[in-house]
Amino acid sequence: LRRLEDGYNVAMSGSTSEALSKQLDDLKSRVEQDGLLVQDNRILVTLMIGANDLCMWDCQRPKYQLNSFMTKMSEFIRVAIVYFGRSNLKILIGEIPALEGIPYRAAGTGMEAFALLECPCAYRNGPLYPFASRIQEYNSVFHRLASDYPELIWITGVLREEALKDWPAEMTSNLDRFHPSKW
Repeated sequence: LRRLEDGYNVAMSGSTSEALSKQLDDLKSRVEQDGLLVQDNRILVTLMIGANDLCMWDCQRPKYQLNSFMTKMSEFIRVAIVYFGRSNLKILIGEIPALEGIPYRAAGTGMEAFALLECPCAYRNGPLYPFASRIQEYNSVFHRLASDYPELIWITGVLREEALKDWPAEMTSNLDRFHPSKW
């Protein structure tokens, strides 16, 4: 379904799992405004979450951030079930891609300022930051939730450009090939 402007996309660039409850409230409000929150409608919620938690805060407060992430994800699922009904809801979660090395490889390139802003922990710590193991820990949260709600949650890897070589380019974002384009 599409609405004018941004449709039902309630994502906020740069946000962390702390924003999930507000985003869910916004989604529910939009669905209700359009009269779509009725018993027979099925709702598919697509989440691309975790990378900002990992990149923005993880090295500064690793145990707290991962625990907070788990709590916020669990709350999101519980409230989504209340809002949309368990039998009508499916949640598709994209795993955090293996980005190890990308932020610190940006040093000295045109992407350096972007890497510093987007992933300061990894950028500052360079190859000493345990990026791959931390990504696995965040992704394990998704898999734990999927095992708790097997009928409700699907996990997918983030689509890579090579996997979409036959898709029309305008169908997905040029940034990560996961987010739908505005077309």
